[in-house]
Amino acid sequence: MFIAEPPDGNIPKPELEPYRFVALEGVDGSGKTTVMNLINEIMLEHCEIAIRDSGISPAIFHGELRKEFFKDGNSPGFSIAAAATLLHMVDRKVVRPRTRVYPVFMDRWYWSFYAYQSTVTANSEEDLVLAKLFYQKLRKELTKPDMTFYCECPSEVIAERMAGRSDKNYLDTESQKRNLILLTSYEELISSETDQRVVRLNTNVPLEELKKQLTDELVLCGLITPY
Repeated sequence: MFIAEPPDGNIPKPELEPYRFVALEGVDGSGKTTVMNLINEIMLEHCEIAIRDSGISPAIFHGELRKEFFKDGNSPGFSIAAAATLLHMVDRKVVRPRTRVYPVFMDRWYWSFYAYQSTVTANSEEDLVLAKLFYQKLRKELTKPDMTFYCECPSEVIAERMAGRSDKNYLDTESQKRNLILLTSYEELISSETDQRVVRLNTNVPLEELKKQLTDELVLCGLITPY
């Protein structure tokens, strides 16, 4: 999770009009980190506000945490419930208080909670139903993003990006199948959204083009003012 604030750390009083809560979603390698870095550049250029990593992000709840639960032999259902509990903790202790002061940019939120559960091969049909029920509950209870940037690009580009990060072959059949499940889940979630702005970002474009699109969107939602 990234929090925007002045470089000197001079935080205004919470009585100020709330700023927006922005989520970034997308599969691994879709360009979320690049987008976050560009948002930082834009915020600094337009209003001298930097975004900093708070060290708390739900991204781990959808990755390493789940792996640890399975390694220890716990049930998928336990992983789902534990991840939901942790999301509530982040929302209560960080998101709700901070969005009263400055905008919060979250690397993954409740979309990824469901999308990544759908890729766990150990999950039965019952587990997936449970994950969907938890997702619907989270969507009602957690702070809703005012806007979600959905990062997307061609699957082969994602595979090339991910191949450069580890020894795993992201072009193999199993990885391609997993990405297809993820993309299908995200599309399902996007189509069901009716009460927030969803912006699709094609990250497979020159950085300047991507930066311009981000700038235009941040102007539209009132986070920055145009020059």
